[in-house]
Amino acid sequence: MSKVFGSRGEQKLQTFDLDGIANYLLESENVIVMTGAGISTNADIPDFRSPSFGLYNRLQKYNLPHPTAVFTLDYFKEDPRAFYDIAHELYPVLEKAKPTVAHYFIKLLDVKGKLLKHYTQNIDCLEDLTNLDAQKTVQAHGHIRSGTCLGCKKSYNFEFLKENVIKNKIPKCENCSNTIKPDVVLFGEGLPKEFWDFMNDFGKCKLLIIMGTSLVVQPFAGLAGQVDADCPRVLINRDPVGDSGMFGSLITNVFNLNPDFGSKSNSNRDVFLQGDCDEMCWKLAEKLGWKEDLEKLINDTNEKIEQERSKL
Repeated sequence: MSKVFGSRGEQKLQTFDLDGIANYLLESENVIVMTGAGISTNADIPDFRSPSFGLYNRLQKYNLPHPTAVFTLDYFKEDPRAFYDIAHELYPVLEKAKPTVAHYFIKLLDVKGKLLKHYTQNIDCLEDLTNLDAQKTVQAHGHIRSGTCLGCKKSYNFEFLKENVIKNKIPKCENCSNTIKPDVVLFGEGLPKEFWDFMNDFGKCKLLIIMGTSLVVQPFAGLAGQVDADCPRVLINRDPVGDSGMFGSLITNVFNLNPDFGSKSNSNRDVFLQGDCDEMCWKLAEKLGWKEDLEKLINDTNEKIEQERSKL
């Protein structure tokens, strides 16, 4: 299912569907991809903001002031148990998870010389397993591959964190006994410097592909409004965008910009492809004539991942 959304500018897409996107992409470079939790759910990575995850019910025993307090820095410092309760479900999954088709499609964009940068809200680091150049990814909300002591700032690797979390232990610093926080960005923390360099990228962007995010949390969501007025934007997601839900109280619009997704105005640059990210990436790869390349990339890389894990 597809529909048009957004604001007006010089029309560059011939048609507002997969064919139009594919034709334009074949002739374009400097593609930026923005991603959220929806590209990782097929790898069994839970979307903690999804109602199906049942965040409130899982954390009732901690008497949180509100369910999303678990993702704030102040509450983590006060009581990290709730955060690590959630992490206890995530770490074992990450040990076995493989990149999804959507992750591999992003890697294929790079292989084809199309990808300028990948901006992601995700902390799971699955793009690393595709061997995507680390310089091509901006992890706007941090990552879980390492952690830092809240006291002395000593750094700890993923294995140290995982060993503690799996045992239902809160990781403590070996130097000063303070709590170790995974290097994820909690509400109340600043985003990484790489994120704030976005203007260097978005001013060059010729096609913006947004996958698996409802564009709720700012300032990440505001990036969609940073491309030129005539730059085509493609949104691939199960649901329409912009409903803040229970995270509304934590959202601040740093840019004062509305990416205008879902507006009723006519658009001549934007397309909404409603559906599963992996399915849409397969369809787009087929339209591009890249399906066999995508299949080979997935099969070869997954085989290497399995070989490496078998050695552990």
